[in-house]
Amino acid sequence: MEETINRTYTDSLTNLPNQIAFHDFLQQEITSASLRKESVAILLIDFFQLRALTDAFGSHFCSGVLQKAGSRLIDLFQEPNIVACFPENSFAVMAPMTGVNGAIITAQQIIKLFETPLIVDEMPVALTVKIGISVFPEHQESAETLIQGATAAMHTAANIEDDYYLYTPEDTKEAVYHIKLMGELPNAIASGQIVMYYQPKVNMATGNIQSVEALVRWVHPKHGFLLPETFIPYAEQSRCLQPITAWGIEATARQIKEWKPLSMLISMNLSAQDIQRRSLISQIAETIQRLGIPPHLLEIEITETAIITAYSMAQEVLYTLSEMGTSIWIDDFGVGYTSLKMLKNLPIRGIKLDKSLIHNLIKDKHDRFTVLALIDLAHHLELSVTAEGIENKETTDLLVIGGCDMGQGAYFGMPMSAKEITPILKHKFII
Repeated sequence: MEETINRTYTDSLTNLPNQIAFHDFLQQEITSASLRKESVAILLIDFFQLRALTDAFGSHFCSGVLQKAGSRLIDLFQEPNIVACFPENSFAVMAPMTGVNGAIITAQQIIKLFETPLIVDEMPVALTVKIGISVFPEHQESAETLIQGATAAMHTAANIEDDYYLYTPEDTKEAVYHIKLMGELPNAIASGQIVMYYQPKVNMATGNIQSVEALVRWVHPKHGFLLPETFIPYAEQSRCLQPITAWGIEATARQIKEWKPLSMLISMNLSAQDIQRRSLISQIAETIQRLGIPPHLLEIEITETAIITAYSMAQEVLYTLSEMGTSIWIDDFGVGYTSLKMLKNLPIRGIKLDKSLIHNLIKDKHDRFTVLALIDLAHHLELSVTAEGIENKETTDLLVIGGCDMGQGAYFGMPMSAKEITPILKHKFII
């Protein structure tokens, strides 16, 4: 009987309390804290790389990572704090007598704790921590709602630069909104609500359109025109991204075929989750062969962050795609941590400078120096450079002087439907 109870309340992998036990402990602590007029904080911790690690190295390796992560948390916290293992590869910490400020300090301690990589099967594993914080009585007043609040805050943290986020009542509304969106996504793809728009990339020296970037949009019957940042990050978290990627590959390839007389290159974006699937290679190869399109007209854009998340797998997939004849570009370059060695060891055609560097190019001398140095560095490595987020002639002129190869942004043209952009592509001249 005791063994059955233990199995009910204990996570079998980490031997930590599970979500059922944590809920009961938390409710007891809330009742006690209410009488003492004290606070109780909970922190929900997620390591989003674990999904990618499972895809790349298997569930056994991911189990080892979870065990190591759990042990590290246990070493940090002592009673009356409680560490529990939740479903979906997350952990929870209950911190009695801890208010908002104390919870933030605790979150910072957890983040620092995982700055040192875990060693699993003799391999270092760097984990990015995302933490959602909810506090009794400031935010919620029951164990269930406190956990829900921390969950909503954790998902918000996953989509912002900071590694932790403090719950607000609006987060619950936001979480419900995105959960509903993800439930509607399969039908949206099947019914044609997901569409592709195209933004020109212009040769800075000639003003000719050299290629276009395919950008996904959702024409939602209730919420209107949704940009990718509204739903793509949540699709990735909820494992709904693969159908969008499959649709995107097909849509991009069909547009390449339609524009084949124009020899127009089209670039499409892939996420970290995408390039950690070996099936992606066969999917792209089959589509190219079936539609009979020239592989060199397909460009792949992948962010620095996506590459760093699983460098070995990214290297393998990108080399295979390059050998097919597609060209590879690193997107959002200049804000991540790509090393020179990584640039040399990847089959990339060029880099796209992040718009955050371009936005203040005229006013900020540090951004200007950084951009000009990156252009020079890329050219020495025989890489082309595209600047994205260009909004005015002054920025364009400075980039031309600096030797930037291509530009993209509102100054050259906003994303357009295929019908809108086709007449422009036929004469290929935009400025």
